[in-house]
Amino acid sequence: MPRRTLVAALTAATLLILMTGCGGSGDGFEYVEDTGESASPTVSQAPVTVREVAGHWVSGEYGDAYVQVNAAEMRVVYGRDGGRMIGSLRGSTFTGWWSEAPTRRPGDDAGEVQLTFTRTGGKLTAHGWWRPGTDSEFESEWTMEKVDGAVPPAVRADFSDATAFVRHP
Repeated sequence: MPRRTLVAALTAATLLILMTGCGGSGDGFEYVEDTGESASPTVSQAPVTVREVAGHWVSGEYGDAYVQVNAAEMRVVYGRDGGRMIGSLRGSTFTGWWSEAPTRRPGDDAGEVQLTFTRTGGKLTAHGWWRPGTDSEFESEWTMEKVDGAVPPAVRADFSDATAFVRHP
């Protein structure tokens, strides 16, 4: 085959391959065989902000919870046994100390807690674990969902009672 004919044939073949997508439909789109499995797209969510964390939450395990955050610390008031938490919020993770009446002492009435705040769809949730004291395994899950930003006056008074917020020993 003469050289000019060979170059023309290779060029035509290359164009044909490019146009058909190496065996595709020739319309410029890539088609993937449907395997019957549905894939959920990954949607990038904006990080949860301090402002969003503050307010009214509800927990199936511990009832209503109210969160107050300032630059240095985060405080939580929850319904079970006059429950309180105090600690720090770094990024979307709260690490702190929980305490409950009557003693607010490590063991049955106080210990370490960690909650991670996330956004799923349009809802804010918090998931975490707590443990009595500092030496036991993290035992139980703690889950909360954001209700709104409202904090009733009686709860605001609870936040102002610093004696109920026991810090990590």
